[in-house]
Amino acid sequence: MEYFDPANFAHRIHSPLRLALGLFDFCAPAEGIFTAINALPADTKCEVFVDPFGGHFTLNAPGFDKGEPGVQIPRWYGTDEDNKVVK
Repeated sequence: MEYFDPANFAHRIHSPLRLALGLFDFCAPAEGIFTAINALPADTKCEVFVDPFGGHFTLNAPGFDKGEPGVQIPRWYGTDEDNKVVK
């Protein structure tokens, strides 16, 4: 089975997202989720709910199921040119 990274497909998402993630999730680590969030198109709204002690099956993200607003994660909207290192 090949490995598929969600960050490679995030550019195709244009619907608003509500994501819940656990910082102790070793199957879908938070670093990969945040990488996918940064790869979303600039017009895609994304709310995030974080459980600092949650795992893959033990998530407790208050407000996620109640329709409360999540945290808006700052995203990088620069270009590849902006990321170049100047020597």
